[in-house]
Amino acid sequence: LARCTALRSALAAADHALHTEMIGLDDLRQGADAIPAGARGRRMARLVAELADGRAESPLESMSRAVMFEHRLPRPDLQVRLEDGGGIFGRGDFGWPGLVGECDGDMKYGAELSPDDPSARVRAEKRREDRIRRFSDMARWGWLDAFHQSGMLRILAQKNIRPMPTQLWIT
Repeated sequence: LARCTALRSALAAADHALHTEMIGLDDLRQGADAIPAGARGRRMARLVAELADGRAESPLESMSRAVMFEHRLPRPDLQVRLEDGGGIFGRGDFGWPGLVGECDGDMKYGAELSPDDPSARVRAEKRREDRIRRFSDMARWGWLDAFHQSGMLRILAQKNIRPMPTQLWIT
């Protein structure tokens, strides 16, 4: 798949395969390395294998990470533990020093999650976000921000997550 699609799609597929344990990271990398030199898509397959991370929990997280990589943003940690004086209260999608990044689709707030009180999920997320902001700054973006890139890049730039002169994601 990485040989014939964009980085965003290929990374989402690889992340999902790792997250659901359909394949291991070593096998993914060995498969990419086994593509013959000069074959179409070999470089992209190797890049996807290098960037793939089973901690990603959604295609939006994978797409966001692909955009971050393509625009040379600092590499974030994934699924960062959220903890304050009251204890651990979840995970953030992305983390940089002093900043938690959250990317969410509209389903997270939908009535199908709380049919008796559709606003309950929104209120719970508001309380969670308030707790995050007590110990860290926060950036939040959605599908369109990541898909069109400029929205997500603007949101992160406002939080001082900006392109680096060199790419530090790949060792």
